[in-house]
Amino acid sequence: MPISMDGTAIDNPEGPPWIWYGDAALSWELAEMDGQVLGFCLSRHVKRHVHLHALFIHPKFQNLRIGQQFMIRHWKQGILEYPEVDSFSLGVYRKNIGGIRFYKKLGYQELDQSSIDPNQDNGLGDWVQNCLTFNDWPLRDGAKFFIKFASTIVPGKK
Repeated sequence: MPISMDGTAIDNPEGPPWIWYGDAALSWELAEMDGQVLGFCLSRHVKRHVHLHALFIHPKFQNLRIGQQFMIRHWKQGILEYPEVDSFSLGVYRKNIGGIRFYKKLGYQELDQSSIDPNQDNGLGDWVQNCLTFNDWPLRDGAKFFIKFASTIVPGKK
């Protein structure tokens, strides 16, 4: 049974991520070797923004740079497929200390969700407006919000 970021089972076929299947705004990536799943990545494009919904690496294959390779591919794919993208975000549960350290090492910065203006004219504003539409902002209790700007990936990109 699939497991969510907080370690609980995702067993409701009427809820995320199952209801997202077939959504053109989503990108699903799977890493496998010799028929064994190493990990997966799930992200969503909204106008000028790409949000990472999930990155999971099987514990047996962690610390082999698979997560880092997923993230590099995530950024490249976002920028190549959507040239207007100016930011990437993700949410991490506070108790996921290793995940927070991993994303910070990759250049993500934590943002206080209450300080974000949903009307700003950029990718972050696009993402927050999208979340508000679905009554999903701020993120669930216990989640921290992180952002990385495309200009830190491709120098000169706005």
